[in-house]
Amino acid sequence: MREYLRVAAATPRVFPGDVKENAKSIVRLVAEAAEKGVEVLTFPGLSLVGCTAGDLAYRPDVLDACKEALELIAKAVPDGMLAVIGLPARCACGVSSAAAVVFGGGYVIASGTAGDEKVFDICNGVKVGVVIGDDFALCDPMAQRLVAHGANVILDLGSSCETAGSAAFRRDMVKAASSRLVAAYVYAGAGAGESPTDAVYAGHSIIAESGSVLAESERFLRESAMIVADVDTEYIDFARSRSESFRNDARGIPVPADCIAAPVALKPKSSLLRPIERNPFVPEDKAARAEICAETFAIQSAALAARLEAIPCKDVVIGLSGGLDSALALLVCVEAFDRLGLDRKGIHAYTMPGFGTTRRTKGNAHKLCKALGIDLETIDIVPTCRRHFRDLGRGEEPHDTTYENAQARVRTLVLMDKANQVGGFVVGTGDLSELALGWCTYNGDHMSLYAVNAGVVKTLVREVAAWYGAKHPECAKPIGGILETPISPELLPANADGTIAQVTEDKVGPYCLHDFFLYHFIERGASKEKILRLARQAFDGAYDGPTIEKWLGVFIRRFHSQQFKRNCMSDGPKTGPVSLSPRGGWTMPSDSRPL
Repeated sequence: MREYLRVAAATPRVFPGDVKENAKSIVRLVAEAAEKGVEVLTFPGLSLVGCTAGDLAYRPDVLDACKEALELIAKAVPDGMLAVIGLPARCACGVSSAAAVVFGGGYVIASGTAGDEKVFDICNGVKVGVVIGDDFALCDPMAQRLVAHGANVILDLGSSCETAGSAAFRRDMVKAASSRLVAAYVYAGAGAGESPTDAVYAGHSIIAESGSVLAESERFLRESAMIVADVDTEYIDFARSRSESFRNDARGIPVPADCIAAPVALKPKSSLLRPIERNPFVPEDKAARAEICAETFAIQSAALAARLEAIPCKDVVIGLSGGLDSALALLVCVEAFDRLGLDRKGIHAYTMPGFGTTRRTKGNAHKLCKALGIDLETIDIVPTCRRHFRDLGRGEEPHDTTYENAQARVRTLVLMDKANQVGGFVVGTGDLSELALGWCTYNGDHMSLYAVNAGVVKTLVREVAAWYGAKHPECAKPIGGILETPISPELLPANADGTIAQVTEDKVGPYCLHDFFLYHFIERGASKEKILRLARQAFDGAYDGPTIEKWLGVFIRRFHSQQFKRNCMSDGPKTGPVSLSPRGGWTMPSDSRPL
């Protein structure tokens, strides 16, 4: 399996025009990078002379000194590392800002001009391309040509000065370039020691991967600095294989002829130097999390409103368990009705207590409906289930799969027939995490006429509900009660003290783990072994290795074995990066086998 590539962007302390002293700074940073296991190291533009050296850079003695310095640096760069140093160099059109790509005791000069692009084949399909300069509009066509020749890591030797707002602009440009090119983008900025005669250089360096910033330097440091991150080139190739827009952008671009072998033995990494979020669907930043919640809820409610208009229909039917998923589905219904100016009386809510329904969950449903001004009708399904059991020639014992699923199917039967009765349609409540695990009863809660939560993972369902409660004080208390209630289908009789006996996460595992597995399995194409390694690092201190491995095994097994439920799932909107809809989100045979 291809390993992650460890890349670094280094800003040396420079002395404008003093090539020998600058070379020493670079050699020291090379040694530091080697200690950190860096495999690809890039420096800013003109780092051997300083980007503020001006006309000094064109002097023959300076050019000769650069050549001598490269010999010294080439000896310092260890086997297994590729380093890129900015310098002035003679080329066909005179002297220009160039890059010395150092590896294997020697170096190759890349001029950075159109037609002279060079791609360096490192190992196992990892290819590096070099661009020079800070005008992203000019660098982008060159980067595209490098990408067309297979480069999945772009090194940008920058030399831009700092102005108010420039850091945010630079960050946005690097993120956008990495996203557009579906590549890792390493930008090294000039900084400490550059002359402040007319401008200030802050040493702003950024490492991004496919639209996400992995590392960013502190600005305005007075000494040499370095940022390091592990970029996932395996994921980059996976993302490119799925991206129609990437293939279209790469089409018709002239491909450079040079592809130079620069062997780097990618080393296994016991701990990755990159952010690994425990919850990839929910941002840690409070403002970003609120934005995601608002957008998710808007997509859900706009989708339901569009379906109501298309039918057309002014009535919906929804079953409320008093749990999290059905609560969010009800909130979406309310928002959709309000968007269309429809009377909320068209929302027909039913709570259908069965053998395991507790006073707590039933109370949750009543309190939420009261806060929203929704009428809630109670239909006891126990008598119907008992008659059904007699028809099957059995009693209420044993509490097996038939006992549980009969309740789920009776509830769906009631909702479907109620929809016919009121001239509406059934809004589904199941979420994306349940679909991934197949944690639903086939032709029971598995089925509806529009599934508003189908694109929302369980961890995000919780956050969206909490966000709604914070925005609507009248709903804060009932939503808070729902958030505190254990997740359960309540299909088994309650404990003697009336508490919930059947806790979902005890049976199938923690949803925070499953949502992590789902993201990396679907969105990033990671293998089981890779997911396990990532999860162990992300959940260190929360779950031990054997526990993570156990639930990952459950996820992989259930994901493959339950595809038949997804192949006939109800319509529902995609809200995030992952969709399991068989109509374009995810296709897979029902009888596939896990690796």
